[in-house]
Amino acid sequence: MRRLLGPQINENVSVASATPEPHQDLSILVVDNNSVNQRIMERMLEKSGLQCVVAKDGVEAVERHQEQAWDLIFMDCLMPNMDGYEATPRIREHEQDVDHDTVVIALTANAMSTDVERCLNAGIDDHLAKPVSRAILSSMIQKYYPRPPASWHPRALRPNQTDSDAHLWKPAHSKTPRRAR
Repeated sequence: MRRLLGPQINENVSVASATPEPHQDLSILVVDNNSVNQRIMERMLEKSGLQCVVAKDGVEAVERHQEQAWDLIFMDCLMPNMDGYEATPRIREHEQDVDHDTVVIALTANAMSTDVERCLNAGIDDHLAKPVSRAILSSMIQKYYPRPPASWHPRALRPNQTDSDAHLWKPAHSKTPRRAR
């Protein structure tokens, strides 16, 4: 009889709520005057399922921040026109008027403790030393925007579910919870 009916549905298996790529709805601005660095960041983010907008310097970053609220800004610290140390306080000043908190992460070749301190004093939330690997970049994003629990992933097994039961449920779409503001 079992062969005729096919696999039985286990009533103890909960239907999963799958999410799109865990962070695909994040708005990300990459600020760097070097076109090679811009492309590297774009590609690493794309391979992680994320999209970004690029700004060539701090002046453009401040302008873009006034036009749109960003979840994450990856900011090069040393750029012509306006560097990250000058742009970030301007962004923070604007945030007070609009009640929005953007995570700003410094991208710099300088990893000395005095450089990190300078970043923090400028209002930068965190620091990544160049060159940045995709794993480190993903880890940094996850630090500020945690991925949903494994139970939300469509391939995650539920209690009392085996690999052979995985075909019994179809995931429904839902949004990833956003970081508390």
